[in-house]
Amino acid sequence: MKRGNYLHLIFIFLIFIFFKDTYAQQPGEILPEEFEAIVKKIPEDTILLDVRTKEEFAQGHIKGAINIPKDELEQRAIELPRDKRIIIYCSIGIRSEWAYGLLVNYLGFRDVTFLNRKISIDPDGNFKIFQTRGDEE
Repeated sequence: MKRGNYLHLIFIFLIFIFFKDTYAQQPGEILPEEFEAIVKKIPEDTILLDVRTKEEFAQGHIKGAINIPKDELEQRAIELPRDKRIIIYCSIGIRSEWAYGLLVNYLGFRDVTFLNRKISIDPDGNFKIFQTRGDEE
């Protein structure tokens, strides 16, 4: 292999190492900073939707959130107002992203975002958002 080819491979490797933790935002995704700012005082025109199970919700949830578990969302979506912004969260982002897709792509909701990060919530409603999304949910 020629020296130029080695340099090319080294360059590609360095780019991969440098950017491997770079996070690309998905369509509909709300940034953690914006999510935190909104949930401090949820506006009247905003619904905070927790799509975790009833058991997870009972163990701790963000004050002001409503719980419609992911598996019940299609049947219970009629409970959600279409004239308000809906912000969805779960424990690591997978269920909230799925719920976003259902509401926007199949049920015609327009003003919907989701948190695509791991979040831990204590029984008092205090929460911590982690910088990376979990691997499984």
